[in-house]
Amino acid sequence: MDDSALNTEQQFDLEQQFDSEQEIYFYYWLNDLKDKGLVIDFIYEPDPFLLCNEAYVKWNKQLKTKTKEHNNKIIHDLKYTIDFEIEWSDKTDSILTYTDDGNYTNSPRNLIYRNSNNKSYIEVKPSFNYQNMNRHVKVKIAWVYAKYNKYIQIITPNKLFQETFYPERYKYTLSGKSLRRSKVNGLYENVIDTHMFVNDYLSNNFKELTN
Repeated sequence: MDDSALNTEQQFDLEQQFDSEQEIYFYYWLNDLKDKGLVIDFIYEPDPFLLCNEAYVKWNKQLKTKTKEHNNKIIHDLKYTIDFEIEWSDKTDSILTYTDDGNYTNSPRNLIYRNSNNKSYIEVKPSFNYQNMNRHVKVKIAWVYAKYNKYIQIITPNKLFQETFYPERYKYTLSGKSLRRSKVNGLYENVIDTHMFVNDYLSNNFKELTN
C-alpha cells in the first residue's frame, strides 16, 4: 500500500457500506489476514438468524348467516443479523483463534472462538458501551446459541488491534488523504512508526509465512 495517499474515491464507496468506523477497521483487519492466507473468507452481514416466527390469533366475525375467520398478527417475525461471519485457516489456532477442546498454554479468553467448521460469528461493538446497549445484543446472542447452537462473539476492534496488529488502512485518516498521527509520550508521531501492522505481526507469530 502506498504510504502517500489512498484511492479515496474507491475507499469511500466501500466504507459507505458499514454502520460504524469500528466495522470499517475490523473489515480491513480481516482483509489483511485474508491477503496472507490466514482468513479463508469472510462475509459482512450474512443471512440473518430467524429468532421468532410471526404469530397470529384467530377470531370469528359473526355475519348474518355464518361466521368468517380472521387473523390478527400479534407478533412480527424477529431476525438478527450479525456483523461478520469468518472462515479461518487452522494455522491461526492458539495465535488468533481457539476451538472447543483445544490445548493451550494460557487461557484463550483473548482469542477469537472458531467452531468445528473453522467459522466464527462476530458482533462488533465500540469500547464504550453507551447506556449499556450491549445487554440487548447479549439476549439475541443467547437466543441464537439456544436455537442454532452457534456462538456469536462480541469483538471490540480497538482492544483486538492492541493485542494483535492494526490494519494497514489505519495508517491513514478516515478521509484517506493523510497519514494518521497519534500522541506518544506527549509528542505526535505517525502511527506507521509507532503501531504494529500485519507484516510485523506475522514475522513474530507466523514465521513460516514470512520466510
